[in-house]
Formats: sequence, C-alpha cells, structure tokens
Amino acid sequence: MRMTACLVSFLLFVLPASATQIGADWSQLIDQNARTFEDPFKALTVSQLSDVATVARLRQRLNREELTEDEKTLILSRLELKETSLSKAGIDFDWLISQRWIVADKRKKAAWSVNGYLDGQTIIIKGYFLLAGSLSEKKLLTYLVPEIGMCAHVPPPAPNNLVRLALPEEMELPEKLFTPVEIVGTLRSAPDSITARVVDGPVKMASAWELSVDSMNVFERVSSEATGNWPVAMQASKHLRALNR
Repeated sequence: MRMTACLVSFLLFVLPASATQIGADWSQLIDQNARTFEDPFKALTVSQLSDVATVARLRQRLNREELTEDEKTLILSRLELKETSLSKAGIDFDWLISQRWIVADKRKKAAWSVNGYLDGQTIIIKGYFLLAGSLSEKKLLTYLVPEIGMCAHVPPPAPNNLVRLALPEEMELPEKLFTPVEIVGTLRSAPDSITARVVDGPVKMASAWELSVDSMNVFERVSSEATGNWPVAMQASKHLRALNR
C-alpha cells in the first residue's frame, strides 16, 4: 500500500514536468489556416510582377502629378506598352491591381499568425542560436532561427518563425553565431519588432514569439562550411558580446 502511494506521488509530481514538454518543429509554430488563401500574384513571373507594379505606378503618376504634355505623352506610351504586354499574356492587370492591398493584408496576417495551441506551453525545439545588438540601446538580443544565415546573409524568417529568447542571466551563451542548439522553455505569443545589428548591418527583427529558456543544449558544429562559420560572423559575435558588458 505504501509502495502504491509512493508510485502515485512519483507519477503526480515527477512525470508531469516532462510529459508537458512538447516537441515542436518550426512548421508547428505557424497558424497554418492563416496561410491558406488565394494569392493570384504567385502565378506571375518576376517580369510580369514588375510590369503590373509599373502599370500601377504610372497610373498613379498620371492621376496625382502635374505633368507637362511631353511627360504625359511619354508615360502614356510606356503605360500602353506594359498593358499590351500583360494583355497578350492573358493577365487581368486591372483586377490584380485592385487586389494588391487585400493580398498584402493576408500575407501580413499569415506571417504574424501563430499556433495558439503552443502559446504558454513548455516546448523542446531545435534551431540556430543568433546574437544581435539593439541599435536603440546598449543591449544584447538573442534569437532562435530555423536556418543558418537567417537575419545575416539571407533575409529574416517570417515573424512567426523568429523566436526571441529570454535567457537566465547565469546561462552561458554559445561562442559562435548560428550554433545549433536544442532549447527547453515556455513559449509565449509576444509580437515585437526592433531594428538590430547582426552581421552585415541593421536588420529589422520582427518576432511573434518569445521563449523563456529553462535549458539549452549546444551541439557540436559539423564543419565551418556547413554551419556558416564566417570570419565576419565571428567578429560580429565578439562586438555584440561587448555591448552587454
């Protein structure tokens, strides 16, 4: 009987701590429903997108600016050229132009919307550790990104795939940028946007998540080529650490 009571106590007070840890991958951080919408611009080539944008811009100039007759003639000639090219390709540019802000709003919602189920949960997630320095104040910022080079040599991920880290003061940080890590902590929806210095200069760090870190397991880097161990990244890492001293 006493043994049964001990076993029950163990199950109640020991197991829940690990049972409530959710193994999360990056796709699970995103609200997949918000990503499901018709985006007519996806079917266009880069050249066609450029032509539609040019048509919209030239029309705005005709409606808003005071133009000389020569300027107006030049704009109308260029406008006709672009509209004819799009029409021959079967593209309804008038409808596309009318949809551009609607689609832009849907894209923004898709980029910021998070999986509400994970809000407040303790998760385990793997990614790459990133240091950044706040440009508005002398402050060290830490993030987790899904791929090497993000926010440095390639653009940042969508806000719902950029995780801001809240680290215990005593926690030792990885020595190198984009060190692969596995983190356990509490994930919370906490939209934030800040301009920070990473490697190549100022970067807008728009993040929809904050992860309060309980533990961080640092993995060995496979090779300098595979993990983006650039000399410039190393210099930036040292400079950013100096910000926090």
